[in-house]
Order: sequence, then structure tokens, then C-alpha cells
Amino acid sequence: MAGATEIAVLPLKKGSSPKDLDSPPGQALKDSLEALGQVEGFQRCYWGIEVENPNVLDLFIDWDSIESHKKFQEDQSYRPFLERLGTILDGAPDLCHVYLSPHPATSALSDINAPVTEILKAYFPASYSDSDKDTLTETMKRFLGILESAAEGYKGSAGGWSDEVVKIPGTEDDGKLFLTVVGWTSIEAHMKYRDTQAFKDSIPLLRNAKDLKKMDLVHVAFTEFQRG
Repeated sequence: MAGATEIAVLPLKKGSSPKDLDSPPGQALKDSLEALGQVEGFQRCYWGIEVENPNVLDLFIDWDSIESHKKFQEDQSYRPFLERLGTILDGAPDLCHVYLSPHPATSALSDINAPVTEILKAYFPASYSDSDKDTLTETMKRFLGILESAAEGYKGSAGGWSDEVVKIPGTEDDGKLFLTVVGWTSIEAHMKYRDTQAFKDSIPLLRNAKDLKKMDLVHVAFTEFQRG
């Protein structure tokens, strides 16, 4: 069984930001995280609000395997967990699982190391072949290698493919997701790197990738939660 990360994108009710864990929304999130911490196979969770979308909460949950998460979904404790978390949500969560390498992606996600994380989602056709996926994986390793050697404020990175077919945002099409996370000292450090020649020379590696359908990018200041 391989470690996997559940990616949960949660729309929040207006005024229900859980940033303050002592507030009612924060207590709902805290209760939910503590319930997760009791689940067999749970490893850790990173949570945070998207800077670009203040009404969206991201949870990146590390499991020892996707099977452990699915087992939790079938357990009687799952419904109370959903109901408690649901008190702050304004709709259904968007869920998928990604095999990030390295796992865990602590250097890019944990607030202990990275004050802010760039989350880059690249979408490709659902029919993308294993060979195409392998090529893109190597391309991203090259792209991130250039970033690591040239960027000031870089703290760590990880990337990997979604286990499931996902919906490509803004379309009715199914696709495969390659998720990249990059830890930075600040958003400003990321933006500064985007102005460098190293970035301008390397970004075509991704933008010209075979059959790329869409890219989305946000920033999140994650907080790490581990089993107590």
C-alpha cells in the first residue's frame, strides 16, 4: 500500500472562516480534525484558506493508503464527521487522491518549513496514456529542478498524479490531474521568481506539455495537524 494524499476543496459559508480555532467555525474544524486523528491510517493533515479565494478551505490529508480513507468513509463514524464539518460548508466538497512524491510532502506543505504554499493544478485528458504521464512527470521534475536552483525563498516541492479521473474546472470534460505543491517563504518570493529569466525560460516546459487542457494556481498558508 502506497501513501496517498486526499485533496479536499471545501466551499465555506459566508462568515464561516475557521482561521480562529476558538471561534464557532474554528471549533467545528478543530473537532473534525481531532476526529480524523482517531482514524486508522490517518497520518497528518494540512489545512488553510486559499489566499485568492477567501471562502475556500483546502484540506490536504495524508493517509497510509487510499484504502484506509475508503474504509473510514464506510465506517459509522464518518457521518458524524461529515455533519460536524458540514456546519461551516456552503456546498459539497471536491475530493480526489494524489500520489505526491515525495510522500509526505512536508517541506512544501508544513507551516513549520513553508509559510505559504503554491498549489498548481494541471489538467490533461482522461485518456492520457501511461507513457504521456511518465513524460509529464519527468518534465515537471526538470521544471522544479530549475526552480530549486534559481529561486530565492524556495522551501520544497512535491508533485504527482490523481488516482481518480476528475472534472476539468469550467468544462463538462473528465480529465487527469497533475498536482504540484511548492513551499515558499512568501507569496512575494514566488512572484519575484516569476519575473526572473530562469522562470521565463522554463515555464514553456509546462505550458507546451502535450494536450494540456487547463492550469489553476492558488496560494495557501497551511497549518499542519498531526494525531495527538
